[in-house]
Amino acid sequence: MKGIVDNGGRALVPVELRRSTDTDTTTFQVWIDTGFTGDLVLPTAAIEDLQLEPSGSVDAILADGSQIGLCTL
Repeated sequence: MKGIVDNGGRALVPVELRRSTDTDTTTFQVWIDTGFTGDLVLPTAAIEDLQLEPSGSVDAILADGSQIGLCTL
């Protein structure tokens, strides 16, 4: 697996997800979190588009102060 380190010093790797073996993959650049707890966090829309079953949800506050909901897998 090859990844990159961005200008902010974050380690990013591509992760491919798909609904089933006979569907196309969707690739996400994911940030490797050194405090990883075992869940992959994706935007709710991405999980819905892939028809995946979320294991939970979290709220996130963005740099502009707005709040969004994210789902965990």
